[in-house]
Amino acid sequence: MSVSEQASMMAGARRQATRKLLADLQATDPDPPMASTLALEDDVFEEIQDSPGPPSPEYNCGDERCWEQRRIYTVELDKLRQQRDSLLQDIGVLRSKLQLHERRSKTPKRRSTPTDHATGQKEHVEEPKQLQQQTEEQQWQEEEVKQPKVTPVKRPFKQAKYSPKSFGPWSSGQGRGNRMRLIMLPASMEEYLQTYKAFHEGLDPTPKMRENALSKVSRVKTFLLYMGHSHSRLSDWLFLDDLPRIRGWSRSVVISGMKITTAEFYLKNFLESTPLRTCRLTKVQLKAIHQKLTMGIKTLQRRVTVHQMATKSALY
Repeated sequence: MSVSEQASMMAGARRQATRKLLADLQATDPDPPMASTLALEDDVFEEIQDSPGPPSPEYNCGDERCWEQRRIYTVELDKLRQQRDSLLQDIGVLRSKLQLHERRSKTPKRRSTPTDHATGQKEHVEEPKQLQQQTEEQQWQEEEVKQPKVTPVKRPFKQAKYSPKSFGPWSSGQGRGNRMRLIMLPASMEEYLQTYKAFHEGLDPTPKMRENALSKVSRVKTFLLYMGHSHSRLSDWLFLDDLPRIRGWSRSVVISGMKITTAEFYLKNFLESTPLRTCRLTKVQLKAIHQKLTMGIKTLQRRVTVHQMATKSALY
């Protein structure tokens, strides 16, 4: 049965089931009679089915070669229809396999625990010992007295709970090896960062000045990527209008293991930036962002003072 025939049979079965349900519904309240467009469509459909269709054109081939060519074409057409039906079935099978594979890939895989690794190594080490013990038992089986074996109780292994870092290690600096310099942002943002870098380099920059400017750009990138996480569009700079995330920025840079002075510089670098061309933030939003960043610096000021005093006391 071809696909078109299956579709027509399914449509007819659905139509019959719908008509039966409609008749049951009309029987519940016969007065006044319930009318529906489905009955009118069914009458038109039955009239179309009852009316004979136009006669199929007849081929008049007076030549035998014409009849033979027509027969060949008919056979090829039947073969192509069979191939189409088989390919459609294969496509359905492959589609179901693909959906199953996607569902399996979305499920989280079981991570190997330290206990599995330790037991695997223990089995490899104990294999030759077990073979040696078996040979000794076979040799001295008659002389030795059988004793009940006592299986040692394994100590329960407590797996350490690793708390995920709220801020990745790529944001902690490492000088020239900082990976933030390799991350590319949208073209408008990259153009702005290059302007920001040229401003800090000056007219006649030294290698140290270039390195410091590049470090500042990396810190700004860290802040922008922190704020733009889970946002699909970054070119309009609207992702900065997220006050709860700005509030958690100072806490994140401290939790990640940075020194207090480094965390303060990460906040100050963005405050020193100039207005942006493609920025769609309003003045009210920019003012709110500026206030939240200033508040974040104030919360770190006490720790910065304590850190500076501890450093001076250690030197003197």
